[in-house]
Amino acid sequence: MSKITDSVNGIVNNKEEVMILRKVRNMMRNYLQKMCVYILSKLNETVVYDNKNVFIGEVYWCIMPLPKESLLKIDIGHRIRPYVVIDLQENCFIGYACSSKGSKKGNYNRQYFIDNKSYGIYKSSYVDTSKEIKVPYENIQAYFYELSDKDYENMLKTSMQSAKAIKNDFSLGSVLSKNNNLYFVFDIKSEFICVHPLRKNLNGISDHKTALFSFQNKQYFIDFTSVMQIKNSDDLNVISTLSRVQRTEVMKTKEKMMKKPQKTGNSVRKDLYFKYPIGSQLYLGYQDSYFIYFFHQHQKAYGLFYDEEGNEKYTYYTTDFNYMQLLDERCDADELVDLISHSPYDKKTQEYLLMKIDSQRS
Repeated sequence: MSKITDSVNGIVNNKEEVMILRKVRNMMRNYLQKMCVYILSKLNETVVYDNKNVFIGEVYWCIMPLPKESLLKIDIGHRIRPYVVIDLQENCFIGYACSSKGSKKGNYNRQYFIDNKSYGIYKSSYVDTSKEIKVPYENIQAYFYELSDKDYENMLKTSMQSAKAIKNDFSLGSVLSKNNNLYFVFDIKSEFICVHPLRKNLNGISDHKTALFSFQNKQYFIDFTSVMQIKNSDDLNVISTLSRVQRTEVMKTKEKMMKKPQKTGNSVRKDLYFKYPIGSQLYLGYQDSYFIYFFHQHQKAYGLFYDEEGNEKYTYYTTDFNYMQLLDERCDADELVDLISHSPYDKKTQEYLLMKIDSQRS
């Protein structure tokens, strides 16, 4: 009996020791973190960054180079991000932005992967080589690490090779750019391409023969009433290409729209329904962005998207909101009126939404 008692007491003592060790470890970790932050802050006070002590290939933590109004819309924890230096100027450096998550659409093929194991950093990183960004030296907050010669050269190759691959590599469902105009490819012949132009608004277009269309978080109307032919030899750039599922959905919408007689009166109001109050805000955790909800129509949620870089775009989502977090904050009525008034929706839809906003005031 005494042996059993001694064993139990030993287990209890071991658990107590483990708990004490955990507390000590956490205290030491917190102390070291605070000391590191303090040391870095003191070092930054003495360092003045310019084109003499910043070098190409280095990665720096920088405040995003955005207007103050746009920066304030971004969560505090996301206003500072890493940038790779690719060129130096007198008052700023040219760089590529880095992200630990990477993009799931748009410029995916122009991202270069940085393995965290190669540099001893906490997370792996994706360098977006699709956009060169000017970052003032005064925005630099701290040195992060320096890319190896191999990674730096491969990163530049990724940018050049993907840019060449995008040009003239079109197919059904591609969105082409020519002379600053955008076109949707719906058929390809031996000598020319059949396209529908994309419009930013409905001016001069019959509502029932267009489809609201979104790519890269930008919103356009496909004008099915206008059919154009573009020569294959023309200088074209591919902006985006829809998946087979997306392309099928657009073509089905076209067939349905072209056959459907034009509705009159207040029929548009019957198509709208609301799963949330107008102005509700949802957080898209997988890409650190937000969505201001306006209305639902044909199983699509319409609203305003804005991301950590301060970009604002009217768009829609076709999936449910299970992967989004509904926030407690909601846009006030006056702000909503301004957003709806500047939206690309037709006049009847705007009037109906403004009426709903007025009803929410009371």
